[in-house]
Amino acid sequence: MLDSKEESWVYTIRFVEEMPSHNPVWTHWARFLLPLLQECVRLGLDRYFRAGQSISDIIISASEKHGLERYQPPPPRVTIRFDREKAQWFIAWSHHLLFSMLPERQMPVEAETAFEVLRSNLVDLWKETHPGELLPEPLAKRGPDEQGITS
Repeated sequence: MLDSKEESWVYTIRFVEEMPSHNPVWTHWARFLLPLLQECVRLGLDRYFRAGQSISDIIISASEKHGLERYQPPPPRVTIRFDREKAQWFIAWSHHLLFSMLPERQMPVEAETAFEVLRSNLVDLWKETHPGELLPEPLAKRGPDEQGITS
């Protein structure tokens, strides 16, 4: 089972890597997601967040245990998804599984903007799930007026 947050990222990245070998249609999907997920791990976000997948969506949460559907009330999550009808990638914020209801917010992204939009959503996720705690170092902003602390 996926006991640790780090294990969840290893599993999710492996899932994305292997998908095109099952069906080449997924190659575009994997090419977009792999660099994004690998950058999160490279920066150490895997120590603070759990990654998983629901069909073709990649879901990131601050939950300690695997299986967001078991939590009541549903915890917040950030979802990376591809909308086939619009041929567009989105990063979405919600407290429920996206395929059952519309997300509370979502932003279209391209490969060049995806990480910063994801990072911004992960900051919000951390603030909601760890109120009053400092942001993890990988999320701390580096601008002159941005201390990386929650308000």
